[in-house]
Amino acid sequence: MISIWVIINPISGGRKKSAIVNKIKESLPKNKFQCSFYYTEFKGHGEQIGKEAASMKIDIVTVVGGDGSVHEVGKSLIHTNTALAIIPSGSGNGFANHFNIPKKLNAAIAKIEQNKCITIDTGLVNNKAFLATLGFGFDAKVANKFAASKKRGLLNYIKIVVTQIRSFQPFDAIIFHKNTKQIHDKLFLLNIANTSEFGNGFNIASMANAQDEKLDVIIIKKLNLLKTVFLVWRSIRKKVYPSSNIKSFNFSSISIETNVSGFQLDGEYYPTRDKEFKIEVVPKSLKLIC
Repeated sequence: MISIWVIINPISGGRKKSAIVNKIKESLPKNKFQCSFYYTEFKGHGEQIGKEAASMKIDIVTVVGGDGSVHEVGKSLIHTNTALAIIPSGSGNGFANHFNIPKKLNAAIAKIEQNKCITIDTGLVNNKAFLATLGFGFDAKVANKFAASKKRGLLNYIKIVVTQIRSFQPFDAIIFHKNTKQIHDKLFLLNIANTSEFGNGFNIASMANAQDEKLDVIIIKKLNLLKTVFLVWRSIRKKVYPSSNIKSFNFSSISIETNVSGFQLDGEYYPTRDKEFKIEVVPKSLKLIC
């Protein structure tokens, strides 16, 4: 018997969660799967439930939610034998998109029933875990504004992106990689990617491979308004590369010095007073059903 805990974020996206729960109960064979259901009640609750599931050696924890829920629960399963499964029902679903986890409910449940598991890399920044992306700059600002907004969905996300482009103030950063010191000024975005997109179809790292034991750094300088809008449009079409405006390389470990007030991890905004950030890949550290 395969044990599954299903963790539901009741406020993510716009889907009715009761219908999803009923469909899971109807679809997963009761002679093969033993399911328990939990609704998150506060920020951080998903992580608590995930840790408890791992300590009890539950086989699979399924997240019904978006990137924020996946981040919260997924980091609690790192270095455990409990696998993460996802039924995408959030606003962005960038992590699920990277692994082609279906948005259609029946297809997502079928993936869980097939129980095919891979092991992926995760990342660490100053001992904080992330699964998909770490971002300094414009994406962090958008994540902060989106979190503060009462509205969800792609249209609201695009609205925030467009309204924030004009007012965004560039920042500087120093990257220490191996024996080199790179000075970058007037940056628009400095992103660390384990997977390819921020969510909502905004693809920023098509080269990212969550099983290569490397992370990718993407560096974009502040551009004029027209070029920035064009870059955003190309990211939606997954045609950012090649571009003379973007620098990138992969790494196992780097350090970054920058004066920012916050960063985003998997779309979740974290305010910070840190000015130095040690970032490293954690190879083959999370089991994923996909």
